[in-house]
Amino acid sequence: MSIHTTKKSIKNLFEEPLAKPKKPFLIAPDSLSFKEATDEIGLVMQLFAQRRLKKGDVILLCIENDADLVVFLLAAFRYGLLTSILAIENTSVEARCLVQHVRPQAVVCSQEILDRWKSQSVLDDTELSMALGVARRNTSTRKRLRSLFSSSDASEGAVDTYPAVVEQLSPLPAPPDEPEMTDFSSLVFTSGSTGTPKVVRLTYEAVITQAKVMSDQLGLNRDSVMLSLIPFTSLGAAASGALLSFMNGSTFVRPVRKFSNQSIPDILDTIYSKRVSHFFLSPAMMQLLLRYGENLKETFDTEDFECFLSMSATLPKQVWESFEEKTGKEVVNSYGLSEANNLTFTGPRIAHRDTNSVGKVLVGQWKILDSCDNPVDIGEVGELVVSGPTVMYDYLGSSDATRDVLCDGWFRTGDLARHDADENIFITGRSKDVVIVGGNNVYPEEVDDNIRLHPGVEDTCSLGMEDSIMGEILVSCVVRRDDSLDAAALISHLNGRISPIKIPAKVVFVDEIPMSERGKADRNKLREQIAGELGTSKAGGSSSLEAKVIAIAAETFMIESNKLESTSNYSNTLGWDSLGHVMFVEALGVSFNVEIEPIDVLKIHTISDAVELVEKKLTEQEG
Repeated sequence: MSIHTTKKSIKNLFEEPLAKPKKPFLIAPDSLSFKEATDEIGLVMQLFAQRRLKKGDVILLCIENDADLVVFLLAAFRYGLLTSILAIENTSVEARCLVQHVRPQAVVCSQEILDRWKSQSVLDDTELSMALGVARRNTSTRKRLRSLFSSSDASEGAVDTYPAVVEQLSPLPAPPDEPEMTDFSSLVFTSGSTGTPKVVRLTYEAVITQAKVMSDQLGLNRDSVMLSLIPFTSLGAAASGALLSFMNGSTFVRPVRKFSNQSIPDILDTIYSKRVSHFFLSPAMMQLLLRYGENLKETFDTEDFECFLSMSATLPKQVWESFEEKTGKEVVNSYGLSEANNLTFTGPRIAHRDTNSVGKVLVGQWKILDSCDNPVDIGEVGELVVSGPTVMYDYLGSSDATRDVLCDGWFRTGDLARHDADENIFITGRSKDVVIVGGNNVYPEEVDDNIRLHPGVEDTCSLGMEDSIMGEILVSCVVRRDDSLDAAALISHLNGRISPIKIPAKVVFVDEIPMSERGKADRNKLREQIAGELGTSKAGGSSSLEAKVIAIAAETFMIESNKLESTSNYSNTLGWDSLGHVMFVEALGVSFNVEIEPIDVLKIHTISDAVELVEKKLTEQEG
């Protein structure tokens, strides 16, 4: 595939959408037409120029509101800034580490986060030309940009708060220095096998090529309506969301910021009511839709809907086939990494489609090498190595780490694979220890480093275990120095140090960590050792139904049972997130030997709801 690498091509991406200015660009809690988005992009670019930002400067975005995030993302892309997106769930400890890696010239986040970061010295070592707070938008729908400004806080305290900060500015039609395809556009946080943060540096060519490949493969056009709930911290969300929609003049739908089983009814209603044509999601989301989404075939039985795109994690064959059967629509599978974007696709127009495969490499070159770096024969397993325009330029500020994976333009993925005679790629495993939890990369060594900081821990080894919903969950095996240490205390120690997604789903105490001949933790042996223990339910111990449910919840959420009561719910209970909710409900079904229907799961909001449901199921069984 060839792509034009002229200066004009980037400019054209922002001119094409104006052909239909009133058409919806973003449909979210705060929506934007293409005209509104273009106006705001111009205003934000004027703000960049006013604050003396220049092409090549780094901007860090940590914004909860999707409309604001999309505007700043596209404005930075158009202006020529290197954009890095940080999850609002990151702790201050994590944020400080990541900020020190990218050394941003500008930071945009909510006023609350900005105040917290300043008080906790997150930005102390960074010289900023702009640290900007983002105020809550006061209206969920707007017909004119001025309605937003008229309701904004224009007090002295808001002079560095968006959108009040741009109220007196005029849109900048073009950046002072046009970005080119060979310039750097994006910084993506990732980690190596040791969990040490790395920053992937990508060019405009890499990001735009990725978006064009996806557009061509899925047949996107101005009539397309795309729904994507992939986190924006993933490059795929930028390329397959805001930028992809903008460059095609199509509509981008994002009804909720984060996917959860509680949001499934709203998501399905949006798909039908907004005439969504393409839905980008992870295998974990597909699992939850299969389990808790009702009438899937009816929802997707429209002439508008075309296909799903599975991304962010390995798609199991059973999930793939079940999803197509239940929805009546085709799933397009893809495979990629932060360092190389989405590399392969299978469907909707690829011959020899195979649900065991991640498809074909559509741009660039690939090879599969054995341990001596020789190409393997058809059907043999080796490491997948790739090159091409979507591959990263380097790891920012880490030449040693770059040399470990990148040589003469060829990137070593660390994934084990084989291929067939039709050049379909089959991923068979990973040579790296990364655990993919619901499409999110979690690096065991990073978790272990933080666990070892607890004075009651002698040693630890975290690893991934298969999970029917999330694909994998993280389990931490811990050797105690202090026998009084329990899982709840350890989880409490980790909270505030690492993001919630990195908190282990289970903590197992072991006598020792088995070691390999090379003196490293033998995760395979440890995985076999704890498999039986993880399959054993420990719920119970009380004749009270509520006490039993609380015991199950305490074990699932890894908190002390005395911190739970009948009114406890997922908004006030640590660990009761989307993953925790699913695990809690499944544990209830197993422990009480009752079948819980998908519609029942969505009705559980508190411990009291769970008790009432279990009581009802037990009564029905007796009857």
